[in-house]
Amino acid sequence: MRLPASYKAAADSLASPGRIGDIAFRAQVLAIDRSLLHADVQAFIKTFLRDLERRNIPLFPVDGFRDAKTQQRLFKQGVTKARAGQSPHNYGLAVDFVHSTKFWDLNRLQWDVIGLIGKESARKCNVKVTWGGDWSFYDPAHWELRDWKNRK
Repeated sequence: MRLPASYKAAADSLASPGRIGDIAFRAQVLAIDRSLLHADVQAFIKTFLRDLERRNIPLFPVDGFRDAKTQQRLFKQGVTKARAGQSPHNYGLAVDFVHSTKFWDLNRLQWDVIGLIGKESARKCNVKVTWGGDWSFYDPAHWELRDWKNRK
């Protein structure tokens, strides 16, 4: 997929060719336990990471499965609007991605580039996802299986 020309500068600002092969980045990519994630989420992660790597954009999955205790703690901290049992993370049906060095600190255009790439990755691996960057409650790091409530 070729990004629209207006997004090129944003995509370039996310790229970090040296970081992609770095051992610290590889450790970030492997940090979450993917065995607790639905097979479709795992397929999306694999395809998304491959597509990002082709563009030298070092994003990594920072959060996947969350147990009820963790979900409730994040709710109380105001990090999430979902209580325990109300999040697709509690069922291994969601994943959050952040940049390896900028983490969540991306501007809207940078997140939009990530959204485009992620949607294309989902199409390639035939996984139906919803991106949190399309919501009124803006959560651009978040990807979940579409209709996740019917899968839990």
